[in-house]
Amino acid sequence: MLETNGYEPDIAKGEPFVFSLKSEQYKARYVCVPGCVCDNPVCSCRDIGMAIYDYPEQGQDLTDTPVYAFVLDLGNRSLQADYNCSRESRAFGAFFLDHVTREHWALYEKAFVYLKNRAMQQKKILKGTAENIAGQILPVSPGNTGRNEPCPCGSGKKYKNCCGK
Repeated sequence: MLETNGYEPDIAKGEPFVFSLKSEQYKARYVCVPGCVCDNPVCSCRDIGMAIYDYPEQGQDLTDTPVYAFVLDLGNRSLQADYNCSRESRAFGAFFLDHVTREHWALYEKAFVYLKNRAMQQKKILKGTAENIAGQILPVSPGNTGRNEPCPCGSGKKYKNCCGK
């Protein structure tokens, strides 16, 4: 269940949102930060990364490290099976998928489209001159990915058939 507290987050634009769980296994309140999508315009993956943080005490910021991180496969309406995450994150992701995501699926679809467009725009900017990219945060490259290796975006496809096109 999403909590708005008088402010309606624009999940369709990837804004963080607070949600509650009614579970003995998990805490009551968390903050979800959607993001991390493939920036390849011809890639057909529909994956969106989710970072879950403990709800902070009043006056405190979110921690630097999420408690759980997983990837939703919007195409199959499931968890991305090939995403390398902890067993705890996978279990939480399944619970999240069953109890929070399904009722707001259209918002995640819109967030994916919005974040994909932003990622592609950022990629165009970063291909500019050194002055254009000064001060911008670049993702850490996993190194040279072989054509037949799994794509680092987490789509489960070979690199040559995904982001390597």
